[in-house]
Amino acid sequence: MFLWYCIGEVIDMPSFAERLNEALKCRNMTAAELARALNVADATISNYKKGIYAPKQRRTEEISSEHGCQ
Repeated sequence: MFLWYCIGEVIDMPSFAERLNEALKCRNMTAAELARALNVADATISNYKKGIYAPKQRRTEEISSEHGCQ
């Protein structure tokens, strides 16, 4: 969990892994389905979901696009 400071107060920001897990749950999509859609290994998405790795900007944009976010 990341903490951001905003005018003297601390705001909890969810990690990429937490946001990805929530997005997959909301879309009723599996990690394997997302991996196929992005043409990456299942292990790549699994590592993102576990917070082991965070994707680079380009991959983040692809994931957002796949989930209908811009």
